[in-house]
Amino acid sequence: MRALISGFGSFEGVEENPTERLVTRLLAAPPADWELSGSVLPVSFARAPSAWDALLAREAAADVLVALGVSGRDGFQLEAAARARPLPTRHRTDNDGQVVGAVEPSSPDDLTTDLDLADLVARVATRSGQPVTVSSDAGAYVCERTYHHLLVRARERSVPALFVHVPTFERIALPDQLSFLHALFAELFAPR
Repeated sequence: MRALISGFGSFEGVEENPTERLVTRLLAAPPADWELSGSVLPVSFARAPSAWDALLAREAAADVLVALGVSGRDGFQLEAAARARPLPTRHRTDNDGQVVGAVEPSSPDDLTTDLDLADLVARVATRSGQPVTVSSDAGAYVCERTYHHLLVRARERSVPALFVHVPTFERIALPDQLSFLHALFAELFAPR
């Protein structure tokens, strides 16, 4: 199986983004039976989607597109949807000084993943032993804009896409996060 994967670099309030280290480690030692290509994205409403387009141009064939972002929550969240226009009450600036409304979405529609997340959460929780839930709020920040763009590109290619919010390393250590992500990849297309 082949996946394209992304994480993010640091941004205001997050000096060490765990997704940068996770993606680097996964690319160096991919999960069993998987070939991975990926990138660490800038925390930018405009540049993160463009970086995904560049990755897709270089690595056209993939069975799934996976993006990682950091969350302040305790466990892992598999994101079900991404809004085209996130809630206007959340106006954090990205590393370029822009807010979400400054960049037009890739599609005017709110989008959802094609993956059966309820089933996937149950299987990954059992395999990994880590707390994992389905979330319907991708955060209204660069994560949500990136996921929305990724869902558009996934539909164009007829492949599924998934955004995973991971906790900080203070909440769940790097080895346990890597173990969780290996379990996720093991269960993504496992026969049922």
